[in-house]
Order: sequence, then structure tokens, then C-alpha cells
Amino acid sequence: MTKCNAHATMFDNNIIMGYDMCFRNSVGQIMLSKSSFLISTATVLEDEFIVLLESIKTAISYRVHILLFETDCKSLVDTLTSSIVSIDEFDNLVFQCRSLLSSNPNYVMLYLLKEYMTCHMCDDIAN
Repeated sequence: MTKCNAHATMFDNNIIMGYDMCFRNSVGQIMLSKSSFLISTATVLEDEFIVLLESIKTAISYRVHILLFETDCKSLVDTLTSSIVSIDEFDNLVFQCRSLLSSNPNYVMLYLLKEYMTCHMCDDIAN
């Protein structure tokens, strides 16, 4: 199973969004990583969805068939699993992510506490 960690970070008074994504195989080796930045006036949650959408599209383009998305953004997972629907740009992002995830049933989202992710990353570095 492939794992993907993706994160968004805000800079310069929240007008620049930096992001990174890392895909690892079942033994923890990096298969693909990507980072970039965008001019963004979105909220942190919207930026997390932008990065998730980019990660899903990247996984599809690289033909990753079984994928676990790990995130420390509980709001992202809560919003994805919510049944609340409205019509605006943010909800379009949510809809796109939901659609791509549902059309790829072997793509799973998992919320992990930040402390666990930090310890897991330290274990990876130590090994």
C-alpha cells in the first residue's frame, strides 16, 4: 500500500500557500515527492483541500491503485465525511475531492494526531 502525506502552510500574512506531498511505498521508501507554492487568499482549510485535490490527481496520474492519505487536519476529514452541501468555490473543492475519492475506492483518508505523525516521522529518520 502506498501512503501519501500532504500539507499546506501559509506565509507572508496568508497570501502565499506553500505545500508538499510525499508518496511512500509499503516499506517507507519515497516514491514521489513534490512541493511548490501558490498565491492564495483562501483559508487554511481551503488550502488543505487544494493540496488534497492535487495529491489525488497526482496519484491518479501516476497510476497508484491503493493509497492511504494520512492527514493531521481533522477539519479536512470532518468536512469530507459531512453531508452538508452548499454552492460556493470551497464546496466545489470538497465535491471534487469526494468525487475522486469515491471513484477510486482503494483511496482512503486517515486522520492521525500530530503527535503520532511526528513520532512516525522520527522513526523513519532514525531507520
